Amino acid sequence: MKLCAKYSLLVLVLAAVICSQSLFALDPVIRNEAYKEQIKTYDRVESILNVGIPADSVLTPSDTVSTGTIDVGYLTGNLSYPIELEIQNHGANAIYYGVYSTNASGAYIPTADNGAMLMDINGASCVSGKHAKMKFFRRPNLSFSGGNTNAATATLIIRTLKGESY
Repeated sequence: MKLCAKYSLLVLVLAAVICSQSLFALDPVIRNEAYKEQIKTYDRVESILNVGIPADSVLTPSDTVSTGTIDVGYLTGNLSYPIELEIQNHGANAIYYGVYSTNASGAYIPTADNGAMLMDINGASCVSGKHAKMKFFRRPNLSFSGGNTNAATATLIIRTLKGESY
């Protein structure tokens, strides 16, 4: 009698496992729910900005009036975060970035000595048509420059998650 009870319990467990796997495999809603976070992509283009940055100036998120800033900011309109900022450097010289700040003499200009060099998506110097991507979950505070010695030309693309708002 005990042997029969063990086998019936085993059969019940196997039947439950088989049914649950087949239900999971048959229902795409259930299957896709597990991958919901993985399929989110930054596929809604919010803005495209082609910009030249003089050697002694800086591109900021929105400050266009402080000394040392150019007359356009890279953040425009109301954005739903998170965002992806893609920067393609069209020149042979590096672009540098740093935390945006100002003082009595104007905007802080990132250079090779006091900023970070923009790197492409593979970790190499972002020059000559290569592009870098950065993700921000709230308003970025980075400024970009040619390093106080070289002018820079770049395209900046801002993307958000399609159909998502946070």
